[in-house]
This record gives sequence, C-alpha cells and structure tokens, in this order.
Amino acid sequence: MKNNIIDSSLGNMVEILEYRGNEYLKLNVQLKKLMHSIDDDDIRLSIMQAALAEPMRWWCPNGKQEELILTIVDRMERSRTPTVLFSAANGLGKTNGSVNILGNIIYGAQNGWFLHRPFLAWNNPKVAWYITTKTGLTDVLIPEIKRLFPAGTYEFSKMGAAVERAIHFENGWELRFFTMDVGVDQMESASVGLIIIDEPAPESIWKAVKSRGRMGCLYLLPMTPLNVEPYILDEIDRNKNDNLYARVTASIYDACERRGVRGHLDPQIIDEMVEKYPEDEKQARVYGEFMYFREKIWTALDPSVHFVNPEDYPVDFAKDYIVQTVDPHDSRPTACIYGALQFIEHSEDYKRKIREGTAYQQVRRVIFAETPRDQSQPYWEMYRSMRLDEEPQHWAEYEDELGIYAVHRRVIDKRYGFQTKLSSNIASIYANAGKELNSAFHANKRFVYEPSYDLRSTDSDGLGEISYGHNLVNKALDVLEDGKPGLVVWNNCYHTKNGMTHYIRKRLTNRNGNEIAVGESKIIERYKDFNDVLRYFTAVNMTKSYIELKNESEENEVSKRNRSVPYHQVNGSRNIYKVLGRQMRKARQ
Repeated sequence: MKNNIIDSSLGNMVEILEYRGNEYLKLNVQLKKLMHSIDDDDIRLSIMQAALAEPMRWWCPNGKQEELILTIVDRMERSRTPTVLFSAANGLGKTNGSVNILGNIIYGAQNGWFLHRPFLAWNNPKVAWYITTKTGLTDVLIPEIKRLFPAGTYEFSKMGAAVERAIHFENGWELRFFTMDVGVDQMESASVGLIIIDEPAPESIWKAVKSRGRMGCLYLLPMTPLNVEPYILDEIDRNKNDNLYARVTASIYDACERRGVRGHLDPQIIDEMVEKYPEDEKQARVYGEFMYFREKIWTALDPSVHFVNPEDYPVDFAKDYIVQTVDPHDSRPTACIYGALQFIEHSEDYKRKIREGTAYQQVRRVIFAETPRDQSQPYWEMYRSMRLDEEPQHWAEYEDELGIYAVHRRVIDKRYGFQTKLSSNIASIYANAGKELNSAFHANKRFVYEPSYDLRSTDSDGLGEISYGHNLVNKALDVLEDGKPGLVVWNNCYHTKNGMTHYIRKRLTNRNGNEIAVGESKIIERYKDFNDVLRYFTAVNMTKSYIELKNESEENEVSKRNRSVPYHQVNGSRNIYKVLGRQMRKARQ
C-alpha cells in the first residue's frame, strides 16, 4: 500500500514514522474501526491483504497493552532483571499482547508502537522461555505465533515430545516452551534473556526461573489472577522496589470499544459476559484484581473491619481475661499471640433477654500482641534463633513491657507441645524454664500450658478438629449485638494479619492440569501457623470461677457507685433527710 494513500485518505488513524532510514506504521485505531471508516473497496482490500501478510506491522494495542509496553521500556531502563506483572481481565488481550511484545523483541521493532530501546537494541541473551498451561500452549500460543510471525523465518522443534517444545529463528534467537507441570530440573544451566509466564504458575517454577537471568532478563507475567498463589502478591505486587517490580492492571472495560482506549470488544458483548460470570470470580475475570482468596478459609474476614486501631478497641489488663496461645515450630520461631476476652456492654433490651434465658452474654476477642516481634519479613520466611528454654524469659519480659500483670490461660498445640522427645516435651521445657525466672522481676509469671481444644470425632489428620476451629473463628468474626465484630486484631500484629489474609485452600488438579471437584482442596501449609494459634485462642472461654468473680466485682462496683452519687440519683429516693444523713456519716468516717 502506498504511503500517500495513507496520508491523504486515513488522516490521523494511521501514521508513518521514520527511524534511522526505516519507515514504521503506527495504527492509532483498531483495524476493524479503520476498515469501517474506508469507503473505497480497493483501499480496503489492499489494507486487508497487507494486514494479513504483516500482522505485527498492523497491530494496534489497546490502552492497557500500550501501558504494558511503556512499563516494560521504563523498567528495563532502570533494571537489568525487571519483573512486570500484567494482571488483566479475561478478553483483554494478554496473550495477544505478550506474543506481539515477544515478536517485536525477536524481530526488532515492527511498528511505531515499539520504537523504544529494548525493541531496537536487545542487550540480553537471545533466548526466550514461554511458560503456560498445556491447553494454552497447543490451543492459543502456537496458533498465535503461526499467525503473527513471518513464515519461513523460524522452525519448530518437538525435541522428542508430542508437541512443539522450541522454535529456532534464522536470526539466532531460540524460544523454548514449558508447561506448568514441568520439573524444575529441566530449567537448569541456561542464561535466558526473556521469560514469559502466561497465567499463574506454581511457586516452584517462579523460584527456578529467577536464577536464569544472570546475564540480564525481562520477566513478564501476564495473567488473569484467579486462584493465584500468594507469593505473587508477597514478592511482586507488594514489593516496594519500583525499579525492579511493576504491575499493570486492566479490566475488561479497558478492551471496550466505547469505554476503553482503542478497545476491540463490542460493549454489549462485554456486558453480557460480565453478567454471566460467577460473583466470586468477577474481581479477577472482570477487573483483573487478585482472587487468590477465592478459596480463603476465613470467609467472613474483612481487613477494613477486623484489623483495627488499638485506641478503637482498648484492652484493660486489670479487667480483661488475658490468654496466650503458642504453636512451637522446629525451624521457625514459635508462633505466639496474646488476646483479651471482654464482656461487651449490651442494650437494655438485650439484657432483658439474657435474664429471660433467650440470649447470652457476648464476648469480644481482641488480639493485641504477638511474637516474633521482628516484622521485617513474613513469618514463613523466618528461621529460629532462640532455644525453646529461652522463650519463657523472652515472653515474660515482653509481658512486663506491655503491662500484663498476669495471664489467665496459656495454651499450646496439644500434639506438638506434648509430644515426648528424649523423655521430655515442649510444654515441660516451658514450665521448667518458667520456674527459673528471676522471682524479683517475674514472681507472678508461670509458663504452665494447657493443651489446645480437643474433639473426639476427627479423622487421622485431625480434619474434623480443624474444621471445627475454622467454624469458631468465622463465627467470631461476625458482628455482635453492639454492632462491632466479635474478633478483631490490632494493626500492630503484622504476622497475625499476614497469616489470616494468606490462609487459603489450594485447588487440587488432575494429571491434565484441570481443577477437580470443589470439595477437593488442601490448606497451604506454609501459611497456617498463626492461624493455628488463632484457632486455639478462639476456642478458649472464660472459666466459670472468673465469670463469677467478675460479676461479683461488678456488682460491688455498682453498689459502690450508688453509695457515692448525689442523693437525688440514689434509687430515685425522695427521702432527703435519710440520704443527707448517710452522706454526713460517710464524711465523718
């Protein structure tokens, strides 16, 4: 097609850019829109033929794909091994955009959207890896490569497998394909310049590929973030090193012809697609937001409600029922939380129901402290640096610092805490270490632990017991009669909050990589420790003797207040002389 036809007939929809003696086409609208704007059949036919012959030259990114390109350019100027996460809704064009980016790296800039340094002069090794699902490889990726890449410039190789495993390009590039079930031993000893992981990958793959960028590498992660393992958020999305990590988020509406920038999808089709998505998947499929918590265990957890400022939920160490729960670990520090049980103040109507036996006194649980106190890294990345017999001393000093005079109950994992090794167990080690504390400073501290809650009807893995604990916690998260949640965590408790937001079930898959029935899922072990102590804490109730003592104390306090208030407030009494006499006798005492 002649350039003068482009200039005179198509206005600003198509540009011809020159760079170092070469001309680059820049399509500023989607090809479909361009075709609709042309009345001349010959011009329309010539454009169609040109686009089929050189699809990468005629490719137009939508607004979010353009943002992805510019983000890659920006991060590659800042870092030799940048990671760019493209968190996008279904239909946005993740794979199409990724393959176009791949092609403009392998072949050099093919159109005006890629006139940037990484696409004009690639400095990393000319080896690329593309990691995707089995169906993604055979049904999407390979057909897209065959459609976009110039025929005759590359050769596929199955490398002894049933499907294509590599492409060798005539310009010296090599592209390798891996699927999500690959063994990490197959990812050794290579220096790779570009790694694309299309859709969420197991953490083992992510760990394996990170060492392949020793000569410089771009890590591109396009995905619809459904059932994502939390490592992606931990390391990438929440990382504060903006030079090394970046995220581009795109909703389905960014691909809309009416609501998006250079969108390619019909608005009506988008709205109908959105209407059909399950509610629990819309965040990922529609908005490109992470849904790793789709299988979250604390279904009632709302961080904006349950993670609170201490001043909004104060703890009174003199009046509240204080509990410490611990879960020792072989290689990590012991997971430990401190919580308070508090009677809430009920309305008069609710108090009447309590007296009538149709309701009960509600209790709020406030988690206000934890150990380890080091918050520089997630708990599951930490290693033990303190002996078991040193921990009671550490806790005693911490309790003194907090102002805790006495802990009413101390609870430990009933299995690991009382498992006998070399004629002793951890609970005994703690108790004996507690006896050795300096009585001048810690005379009131005893580190005698009781076992965590027990259920008789459980299977060999204790699943019935765990499910029971999950139900307790989810129920405790509900709103109480005073309009506030029954379980809250102070914002300073980093490990507890982190554990709760990461506590998920992993969806099991069959041999083909497909998810199996909904009931088949497994708790991810690395995130469970602080959630175990949370279960233990939620299962603890105030003792009967404590409740009786507290009620008696409150009755005495009420009686004391009644004796000291002005005469006109005492039981509505109108006997002024009797009240004055009582006040005068009190004054003479």
